[in-house]
Amino acid sequence: MVYERTVRLKDTDATGFLYFTAQQDFVVEAIEEAFSIQELLQKEYALPIVMVKSIYKKPLRVNDTIFVHLKVEQTKEKSLTWKGVIKDEKHEYVGEVDITQVCIDRQTRLTIPLPEEVMEKINSFGIL
Repeated sequence: MVYERTVRLKDTDATGFLYFTAQQDFVVEAIEEAFSIQELLQKEYALPIVMVKSIYKKPLRVNDTIFVHLKVEQTKEKSLTWKGVIKDEKHEYVGEVDITQVCIDRQTRLTIPLPEEVMEKINSFGIL
């Protein structure tokens, strides 16, 4: 799945370049695009982020167009790890973000196995 976005002023710091956490936000937005966030909020489970790793290779500025190439890098019984590779409008590598989410029961807050519907959704996008 590819998510396209324009870098906005709110994504930059005082130097006019991309603020470091914005790159992580881009990948979270791509994940939200892949899953209907409203649907997820109604479920008996939640998928909180428990780990983020970012690599920055090229600066971005306001109005740059970026493309987040999103895939699921790894699934385990109770977690999944996304990889978002970010490219600019020339399709040059800008950076990447790995995000790990764990599945929990909303009531007990204990980890639970990933529901089948999550795996089906991932497979429907062809990003596993």
